[in-house]
Amino acid sequence: TRHYGECLTHQPGPSAAPTSAHILVAESAPADPVLEQLAAALEAGSAQLGAEAGMAVTASYLRWRKHRTFARQMLAITQADVYVTGAGSGSLWACFMKPGGTVVHLGERKKTFMGEPYVTYAGDHMFPALRFLRVVYYQDVDYTVAGVVSTIRGVLAAARRGHPLASWSRADALSPLGKAWEHMCRLDPGGCATVAGLLTGFHIPKGADAKVCSGYAEDVFYGRDGWFNGGPCFRNLTAINAAANAHLARPPWHWADARLDDGTAYTQALLAGEATVAGNRAAGSALIERARRERAPPLPSRVDLDCAADVSSADQSPGRSPQAMHTALLPRFAGKDLVELGSRRGDGVCCFSRVARSTVVIEPEVSDCQGLSRRSAEQGSLGLGNFTVLCGFFPEVSHDGDIFTFWEDMPSAFRNLPILRALRRLQDEGRIRQNAEAVLLFDPQVPYDRVSWPKLRGLFAWHLHVDFDEESACTGSVFRCSRSKGTFLAAALPVKSVPLEDVLHADTPFPAMETLSALPSQ
Repeated sequence: TRHYGECLTHQPGPSAAPTSAHILVAESAPADPVLEQLAAALEAGSAQLGAEAGMAVTASYLRWRKHRTFARQMLAITQADVYVTGAGSGSLWACFMKPGGTVVHLGERKKTFMGEPYVTYAGDHMFPALRFLRVVYYQDVDYTVAGVVSTIRGVLAAARRGHPLASWSRADALSPLGKAWEHMCRLDPGGCATVAGLLTGFHIPKGADAKVCSGYAEDVFYGRDGWFNGGPCFRNLTAINAAANAHLARPPWHWADARLDDGTAYTQALLAGEATVAGNRAAGSALIERARRERAPPLPSRVDLDCAADVSSADQSPGRSPQAMHTALLPRFAGKDLVELGSRRGDGVCCFSRVARSTVVIEPEVSDCQGLSRRSAEQGSLGLGNFTVLCGFFPEVSHDGDIFTFWEDMPSAFRNLPILRALRRLQDEGRIRQNAEAVLLFDPQVPYDRVSWPKLRGLFAWHLHVDFDEESACTGSVFRCSRSKGTFLAAALPVKSVPLEDVLHADTPFPAMETLSALPSQ
């Protein structure tokens, strides 16, 4: 007791490089097969890890049912230099690790009320008090044995260099969500209290459904509707941004090759300036203004077709891109082999297929795919041009074309950069033509799109902006329909220009949204 009490107040400098390290993987409840595979891989590869790190490395698997007594569990924990654990009571055992140890916190994988996956780190509030330990948060939504082993390699390499524990601050020990949540609460204490009350169920407004309010509060916290305003659950609440943007809006983060506070700048900028619907629109306006200053190349030719007037809409904005944008793209799609990645109910492709040489849709949603096949047959029977429908997920399902067009999907992993890299790999394999072009759509009112635009801007061959107004046809919440009017952006880039390495992430950090208009234009 005296030993660990001293550790709580001790301020050590850099430790001497260790000559050995024991990795302990804690069993989860219920048992997780990935953790069992991880422990087996570490035990089998301990010699190789040791050779890489320049120390003797051993590994073992802590099965709680085989260590039933407190004494046996304590003995196992105190022998660990690296402790791999998930969320829950297993992580609390970390307080008994030897000084200078590192906790690799895997977190717990869940889904928000709207189905978006996220990682939570129950128990991370304990680590700021444990000044004698490091904690590394593994943030990939889908964690794998290879990914965790890579993180452990970084931990061992840092241990070999010596841990500067004296610089390990309280903030460093919080999880990414914990950091963003603290910042959010400092900016908006009232909103913080409201969301916390809704999450716990202690403060549900009269006349509101407790389950629904709790679910939406979870979405606010974890990244689905952080700029939501209004409704029975959020009356008198200044809308607050989602804490999860610190890692949901970025590629998977690993401690070994990033700053310990990496990823929070974008969240803090968003929190500071885009908390309300009005703030969200204002931030989008900065991007729109910059696009207006940059002229797109002349249109190839005029196409006498209006998608809004000539195509019967089966969907509505903002669920799909605006018909005005579809109309603006017709001259660029005319006479080309077009592939659309995801079309929902087909309002866009029904218009595109009337001018393109050939049109293919790759649609992952089964119900939408069936509906698209029916629309294609109906349009073909009227002599208006049909299109081919391929059901499945890109890039598992692919097709060759001159142009590949898509709009990244906010609540899923269907993001611009992974899609572009998949296209580039298909091109390198000879499965799509060498002159293929990608045409991406952007909604300036969506933070993910505002982040993606400046990261890809240097690759654009051309871009255009289109004003639209479909607000009168929108049904749904005030927040949802606020995006049915405004300006939409489209940009094109050669597939062969897409870098396969992560230079865009490394060289172009997320800027604060209010600085976008100040970026140099070409």
